Amino acid sequence: MGGATLTDKKTVVDQLQQMNDKFRFLSKAEVIDNSHIINIDKKTIFLKPDEYIDGIYILYSGKVKISMLQPNGKSLLLRFSNPPGVLGDIEALHPFKVRTYVETVYESTLLHVPKIVINAYLKEDIDFLHFIIEQLSYKLYSISVASGMNQNNTAKARLASYILSVSDERPYFSDKIEGKSNELETEYLIEIAELIGTSYRHLSRILREWQKDEIIRKEGRHISIINRQMLMELSEGNLYE
Repeated sequence: MGGATLTDKKTVVDQLQQMNDKFRFLSKAEVIDNSHIINIDKKTIFLKPDEYIDGIYILYSGKVKISMLQPNGKSLLLRFSNPPGVLGDIEALHPFKVRTYVETVYESTLLHVPKIVINAYLKEDIDFLHFIIEQLSYKLYSISVASGMNQNNTAKARLASYILSVSDERPYFSDKIEGKSNELETEYLIEIAELIGTSYRHLSRILREWQKDEIIRKEGRHISIINRQMLMELSEGNLYE
């Protein structure tokens, strides 16, 4: 992890506001002075259940995966978050503990606004409160979508959704088709199978079938998307986002 100068933070804030004008509250000098730029390596779990989170984290670059542990000990994928995604909004104004695992998919950079800053300068700020309401509404919606996907969609639909959600990250994969990135690296198919609620054997069968149908190509740990449109149809229009 690392810090950044005031100039760096001002640049990050300006660019975040270009992504979403609801970040107006970040322009306060006190917020810029007391926030931090954090760089996190890929495949790093930086939030865990039963921990307290100090403030909010705004994703500036990269991608993070949010999952939870089920009573049977298996992980369940909830969603992915892309820039300018926000973490800690649920806990921002209350001393709630974190209930999910948050892991970086790629190397990621986040702007951290500590709770001391929120309590001192933002908890009565109308722009900040509107922002929190919008974020909570989106989280509620995305969690309900993910719950429906995990309960009702087929394993093929969930796997297609997973591949599309992971692969659509421009800085890390080559752009080849329709302006979208079409390649991803997988380390543990067993972990993916667990996250989407299927068996490793069934997941492997689906990948072999899709490779035969020229929907994807798998070489070692790499999966390349050949037919993105077909994957979109298989996902039934749902993504883990």
